[in-house]
Amino acid sequence: MALSVTLHLLILGIALAGWSWTSTDHEPPPRSISARLITQQEPEPSPVVEPVDQQKLDEER
Repeated sequence: MALSVTLHLLILGIALAGWSWTSTDHEPPPRSISARLITQQEPEPSPVVEPVDQQKLDEER
């Protein structure tokens, strides 16, 4: 049991020593990321279908 207590105290001592040796410098905040959408060409509008043309297309089907 003395060996277990000794090893636990050793681990605790190493952990505390490592924690106290760490630097307290804070990391700089990350740089902001900006993005923009680049398109090659303007999208073409869909053709307008008039009601008369729509009826003809429906009859052909």
